[in-house]
Amino acid sequence: MLKPILIIFFGFFVFQTARAQRDTAILYVKNSGNIVQSKDSADYFIMVFSPDTTSGKNLFPVRGYYLNGKPKFVETVEIVARRTVAAYSSGSSTMIKQGPCINFFPDGKKKSIENYIDGVQVGDMVQYYPNGKIYAITKVERDGSQVLVGCRDSTGKMLADNGNGEWLKYNNDFKKITGEGPVKDGHEDGTWRGIISDTSKYELLYVKGKQISGIGYDSLGKAHPFTTVEVTADYKGGLAAFYKFLLYKVHYPPTDKTHKIQGKVYIAFLVNTDGSLTNVKALRGPDETLKAEAIRAVKLSPRWNPGYRYGMVVPVQYTVPLAFSIEGNDNAVGYIPIK
Repeated sequence: MLKPILIIFFGFFVFQTARAQRDTAILYVKNSGNIVQSKDSADYFIMVFSPDTTSGKNLFPVRGYYLNGKPKFVETVEIVARRTVAAYSSGSSTMIKQGPCINFFPDGKKKSIENYIDGVQVGDMVQYYPNGKIYAITKVERDGSQVLVGCRDSTGKMLADNGNGEWLKYNNDFKKITGEGPVKDGHEDGTWRGIISDTSKYELLYVKGKQISGIGYDSLGKAHPFTTVEVTADYKGGLAAFYKFLLYKVHYPPTDKTHKIQGKVYIAFLVNTDGSLTNVKALRGPDETLKAEAIRAVKLSPRWNPGYRYGMVVPVQYTVPLAFSIEGNDNAVGYIPIK
């Protein structure tokens, strides 16, 4: 699914340095988007060059590289400082894509060409097979919806033209066809079939691009009818109810409260197929005491409603933030949803 807005947060001082010295900043990045300190810990690295200010905007040429030195992407981003006290104290700014963006496979061959306006992907997106031949052309609308224009197989044979014909969908490295079916007037229309994993598959009925119904087949061939492809796991009563539960379970550690240590703790956990929570861990937080308390409270949670994909129950990874705040309350813990 395409995200209409891509916003990445980096250290504000890095860009201030690049702007002041008219030089190049190098950032080491994990696939999750997190910045790390060294190349050895990174999945790829980014080079941010001096900005072009002729347009009146801070437009920085950006180049991403795989660790093998091959290009990963070429793009231009606008750097916008977040004019809030919290943003400055945490040292963050926002990168918004502007103009063409070219992505590459790990061997350096072109993977796709996209276009962005104020961080929103719009216009024609051209995708390529690893062998260099054009795979598909899709028009992306301002609201994020897509119009399927053309599709070819890996030999270059036209499968769909002017939004009509047959369409193929692949996994990220193009090693497997994950779905195939008819398109009409630029949208999926009719019965599509594909694989979910090596042992499961699906059938999905579309009408003018809208998913109507489907059937998932597990490794034993058992049918699981569904109307929504993906149903996320959730706490009974919703996320607000979960935070309310935590409000009464979390106890502000006395030492942290005395020393006025506060801030957000990000907790990750897995919602299993039976709704139980496991692998509860703190991704980051102000100190170890607050992280331990957040973990303890989350582990007390009742079972959640499990998640479903293609009609079959699946484990779901979750991340929630807990904001500890000194408010003169022994259980002063609030929440701020991740955006």
